[in-house]
Amino acid sequence: MEKPKAILVYVDIRKNLELLSDDEAGKVFKALIKYGDEGTLPQFEDRAITVFVNSIVDQIERDRKKYAERCEKARRSQQIRWEKQREDTTHTDTNVYSRNESYTFDTNNNTDTDNNTETIKDNEKRENYRENASGSSLSDNFIKWYNGQIQYTELPKISKMTAKREKALKDIIGEFGKEDIALVMSKIINSNYLCGNTSKRFKATFDWVFKRENFLKIKEGNYDD
Repeated sequence: MEKPKAILVYVDIRKNLELLSDDEAGKVFKALIKYGDEGTLPQFEDRAITVFVNSIVDQIERDRKKYAERCEKARRSQQIRWEKQREDTTHTDTNVYSRNESYTFDTNNNTDTDNNTETIKDNEKRENYRENASGSSLSDNFIKWYNGQIQYTELPKISKMTAKREKALKDIIGEFGKEDIALVMSKIINSNYLCGNTSKRFKATFDWVFKRENFLKIKEGNYDD
């Protein structure tokens, strides 16, 4: 696991912290920052301070373990959902191809112009009916998948795929492919900065992520912890 850039300290340490002098409290916080950055703690002459700091460190490690487990669970769920979506999309594409093939007609036969026109209209009706009946367009599937990836974070979910968002998504799929989207989403949920877990409180929204320059930066590891 990569070294995190932040540590979580609970306010309930205040009652014990106030028993220390300002100098001692300063040493405690310096020790915690050093531990968060380097993973080591200095030795204190005062046994009570040592016990106090160690108790905080134990809590930090418990939180890190929970976070790592949560990220791993999200990563596994993400992989399963993505594979299922790929299977569903492949199945849908196959059905569309089969339907188009079964509704072919001879456009060079002028005597059947009226019949051909009716056939086209019937085909369009069948297509619209089947797409509406399935209720699972690429956009709908992606919304469910995307929101599922960020369910363990505080990132904002998306409720609608606008024309602008659909174009951005298709452009990214066309240039990078779906596997890179899965990779980028994995990097996002494991990035403290992109999830808003730093002092800047920045959160990566869908519209920000699917701008080409931002997507590429994430893919290349610019926001990795």
